[in-house]
Amino acid sequence: MTLQTANTHSVMIRKSRHKSNDGKGVAPLVGLLPLAALLLIWQVFGNPHSVFFPQPNRWFAAIDSLRQQGMLWSSILATASTFIQSMIVATLIGTALGMALGSIQWGGRALDPLLDFLRNLPAAALVPAAAIVLGTNTKMALVIVVFSSVWPILLNTRSAILNLSPVLSSSITNLGLGGFRRSSVMIGSALPGILLGVRVAAPLALIVTLLAEFITNLPGVGALILSAQQNFNSAEVYALLLVAGVLALVVNSIVSAIEASVLHRHGPTTS
Repeated sequence: MTLQTANTHSVMIRKSRHKSNDGKGVAPLVGLLPLAALLLIWQVFGNPHSVFFPQPNRWFAAIDSLRQQGMLWSSILATASTFIQSMIVATLIGTALGMALGSIQWGGRALDPLLDFLRNLPAAALVPAAAIVLGTNTKMALVIVVFSSVWPILLNTRSAILNLSPVLSSSITNLGLGGFRRSSVMIGSALPGILLGVRVAAPLALIVTLLAEFITNLPGVGALILSAQQNFNSAEVYALLLVAGVLALVVNSIVSAIEASVLHRHGPTTS
């Protein structure tokens, strides 16, 4: 009886969420119109000989030059590889630790000061220390990105477990679920919180990936930005910032699409 009521409530929430999401896909495109207008004004009224503020057409020429040299796509792939690997590891670790801390309330409260301290450590300060310990390599970048992006997933998962529906919690206890089955039910129930954490962590992971590449000169878009800045190639710097912005937009769109798809199929069950 209780499980049937919870499932019915879940279906109702899922239908409501699906209706409220109608037309959301148009919003990001509309939001880009001011940026397009700004670039158009910059192109028309900008100084074609400016060293510090090159016109946008010079940005695209710089991108094409990087493409012809074979540096553009290889750098994008390197950044994407670090980002994807880091997000997979951060999601697994954050979900596991979040479930563990959410299931043991007294333990979670006791660890709150430590968690607050660790999650507020700035990524830029961690890069030199990690480089000393691990060396300047991809492994170091992965550790930094995972450490910086795991907290939104961990904390949102923990919050979702702590706020599980009393109906669902009592049903798990009454049915005597344990081990894998109990974990599966709890993950399914906490899924909206987990996905929210992933959506928050994804842009942070991309920023820290670029930061690690910029500071350590590891292969990637961040290293290209560093090289262009050191060579005083302002057009290339602006061009690569545009590439980084496009990457962020793509990441946000993919994560939002995955979240919407999963929630449409399973629906939130924590309410």
